[in-house]
Amino acid sequence: MKDEVLKWSACAMGASVGLKVRLEDRARYFDRARDRTVILKFDCEPSRADIEVNCDKASFWNDNCHELISMELKRWLEDIGQLDWPKGKPPQVHIRPDGPGVFRIAGFTSQKPG
Repeated sequence: MKDEVLKWSACAMGASVGLKVRLEDRARYFDRARDRTVILKFDCEPSRADIEVNCDKASFWNDNCHELISMELKRWLEDIGQLDWPKGKPPQVHIRPDGPGVFRIAGFTSQKPG
């Protein structure tokens, strides 16, 4: 499980920024009965303290949104110069599952030109 790398897209809706979890990843790695929050750990630069993200909301569990929203994620994307991206080309954030309700951010792939 720790060697698997998932790619979740950054997403933005107004002032909110987060990660769009693929539906198949949500089904495999999240448990609605167990997970009220998840922990994101940063294994990349710039490093951050672990953050706790709420996933106990209807929008995370529907088929349209399924996003983890966090101001700390927004700050991290801003620090790495990835807060603004071309339409339809958000950065892909590399995620490693690290146990129930815990994920490690291992890096990102930018889709910005140049």
